[in-house]
Amino acid sequence: MRIETTRRQMSLFIVSLSAALPGLFSFMRSAGAAVGSGPGNYHITAKSGEPHIVTRAWPSTVGGNPSAFSLKVSQQAKHGSVSIQQSAGVSTVIYRSKPGYIGKDDFAYVRTGSDKFAGTYTIAVTVR
Repeated sequence: MRIETTRRQMSLFIVSLSAALPGLFSFMRSAGAAVGSGPGNYHITAKSGEPHIVTRAWPSTVGGNPSAFSLKVSQQAKHGSVSIQQSAGVSTVIYRSKPGYIGKDDFAYVRTGSDKFAGTYTIAVTVR
């Protein structure tokens, strides 16, 4: 419990810091997620039927200016759904398995833009 509380506190701190200093963070590691260092293959663990924040993305700074980007699901999950929500310039990728499903799942999304974070992110999911 203490580790989970610490992760939540750290996530809230990063969100607060990024709001105060726009452009400082391009990707944030969410509690329980391993997405954030750039395109590639990642693994997450999610609870069955519950929403799981995979990552949050902000515009990165290129040459002192925020770079435009977009996120799009390129391969939907077989045993759940993936959505991308946008609010105040922040894009959030959320995975939710079908209620009662336990097992493996996967999906992919693409970030387009002119920064080092552009590319395909393939996410393997263990649903418990």
